[in-house]
Amino acid sequence: MKIVRFDAGSGPRYGEIVGEVIWEWEGGLFDAPRRTGASWASASARILAPIVPSKFVLASKNYEESFVANKLPRPKNPLLFLKAPSAIVADGTAIVYPRGSKYVTFEPELVVVIGRKCGGVAPEEAMQHVFGYTCTNDVSARDIQQEEIQFTRCKSFDTFGPLGPAIVTSVDPSDLRITGYVNGELRTERRTRTFLFEVPKLVSFVSHCMTLFPGDLVSTGAAGVGEMRVGDTVTVDIEHVGRLTNRVVSSE
Repeated sequence: MKIVRFDAGSGPRYGEIVGEVIWEWEGGLFDAPRRTGASWASASARILAPIVPSKFVLASKNYEESFVANKLPRPKNPLLFLKAPSAIVADGTAIVYPRGSKYVTFEPELVVVIGRKCGGVAPEEAMQHVFGYTCTNDVSARDIQQEEIQFTRCKSFDTFGPLGPAIVTSVDPSDLRITGYVNGELRTERRTRTFLFEVPKLVSFVSHCMTLFPGDLVSTGAAGVGEMRVGDTVTVDIEHVGRLTNRVVSSE
């Protein structure tokens, strides 16, 4: 199932997209919603970011390649940080290159959408709390990160969290191809089978630190990193999940 949050002229709502048609839902996203009978052509609706979470948790360096290439020891546990939810924007929305930074990167990532309250769960129970998956571009001001040795500011500028365009359910996250493009040129490519910490272990680990609520997001780590500049169009493409595209614009 492919679920979108959209606005057809009367405010945000959820629906199921089938082909080129969005079927409107009623009821809560995580509480057995049902079709209202109303529908719209997807081209006539504005697709919004698919969720507004209470928290956006991300994993750092969660691919085997990150440690092999740099000859680093593997971490015992996932490396986590938070991105401000206010950074989230929809597919097609501009990414604003911030003043004070001269080196901004894109990072294609698979995101887990939590569907049930999740606190202190075991890995073998974690998937019972997963609702679906979506795409993100973990945009980062790398020069600020290198200067501050912190992740919060460099990753939380407004528009630094492109997300969507849809939430997809019934996807097996164990071996998905994730690619990143700049102006149509392939720049990064990895498969989720090379995760250091697979989705059940990652969700479980996060849940032992902080309770996850329906709609919270857990991103699984960068499938490569590349520089982007003003004027570029950046695309994150995840097999069976979706294609997220945003253009980079100047803050001037």
